Amino acid sequence: KAATETGYEIQFTFFNIMNSEAYVTNEELARFKEAGPYTYKEVREKRDSVTENDYLEYSQYIHYEFVPEKSCEACTENDMITILNMPLIGAVDAAMKEGFLAGIALAILAGKIENTETSRDIVITDTVNNILFGGVNNDLIHELISNGLLKNRLPPAIRDNGFALFNGRNASSHNENYRVFTQPPERENEIAMWGQERDALVSDLSTTRTCPSTIGGVTPSCSKSENPVWWPNPDGEGQVETSVCNYIKGTTGENFPPSVGDRVDDDLWTFTIHLCKSLVFRFASEEKYGDTDVLRFEIPTGSMNVNKKKNICLCKDFAERGNKGCLKSSSVEDEYDISDCELTTCYDGLINVENCQKSPVRMSAPHFFMAEEQLQYFDSSFVQPDADKDKSFLDIEPVSGQVLQGHKRFQVNMPVNPTGRNEIKFLKNIKAVPAFPVMWFDEIIAPV
Repeated sequence: KAATETGYEIQFTFFNIMNSEAYVTNEELARFKEAGPYTYKEVREKRDSVTENDYLEYSQYIHYEFVPEKSCEACTENDMITILNMPLIGAVDAAMKEGFLAGIALAILAGKIENTETSRDIVITDTVNNILFGGVNNDLIHELISNGLLKNRLPPAIRDNGFALFNGRNASSHNENYRVFTQPPERENEIAMWGQERDALVSDLSTTRTCPSTIGGVTPSCSKSENPVWWPNPDGEGQVETSVCNYIKGTTGENFPPSVGDRVDDDLWTFTIHLCKSLVFRFASEEKYGDTDVLRFEIPTGSMNVNKKKNICLCKDFAERGNKGCLKSSSVEDEYDISDCELTTCYDGLINVENCQKSPVRMSAPHFFMAEEQLQYFDSSFVQPDADKDKSFLDIEPVSGQVLQGHKRFQVNMPVNPTGRNEIKFLKNIKAVPAFPVMWFDEIIAPV
């Protein structure tokens, strides 16, 4: 029998950097010691619900409560964590795109850090709570939110309270506003519209942009030129607005239309704001959850590869002039032959969400599962990917369509690139890393 109420938890595990000085001087590959899990209960409320003939409209409010008994032994929110200095690396990335102003912006940043070749400012150290929600503050971040050249284009992770990975997501319904079908039965629970705010629901993502953070009560301009839509790249057929990237497809991942057991060969889709897009799950096996028969759907292995037809719109390299016409048909139905394409920023298993995050963030599965090519950039002690521990899956009751157990697991990464410039000494010749790991999390669905 399906449960009638669903509970959520989220577990965060950080990649504590152990050898920042040896890494920043290119003497060693980055070495990590994982810290976690730090477990939080997701308290969810469907607020301001409106029911019409065939749909339910609501704002999904979420706040987070630390659960020490489900976290690592003796772990607290005040534990100190050392991770990649995302505010600095993100600000440098933005500065490098400023053309003739790049030198000015880099010099401003350089003046607020320890600007030596062995600088410890490749990392930041703060408490778990501050890194996740409360806000990290230092001289650099103060400069970012106060300098007239910099403060009008800050990402959602940097606000008046400082920098936090989940800044603005605690006690909020931002990016979690939905209209879902209540009938007909075959569409029940599917998303009809979604919105960053309740009064701005859309049926696809083709016009969705992330605006700069409001700082000191001042909301900067949100021009289209500086704040592009999330997924502006064409798919293999040249379509942008109707590309799979811009679909709002499937459900929120709590429930699916009933009688899933009659449609096990059909892919199931969920929309997740963590990836700024809809995500496909495919039937994998029949399982038991307690005494209940369930159908396990998983993110298919290889489904995040660059050559998949549905992923072409995720990769801006294919839109470059030099790659025009490079996509060739393949013997595999859902793939292209991309051997004639020159890829410089796209990698199997990595999703570039920089337009959505306004920061050069790359998402993956934990430990680079399905992105194993990335392991070469880190010390051999890096925890190796394990499908059983790192994959995302949903266990669904076949008649009701309710998810009885689920794990949606994602990893936050950021590319580190040498500037080739003198302003910031320790970044001039640093080795390029396409996706430097910061933290991974497991969003857990279970009945209560």
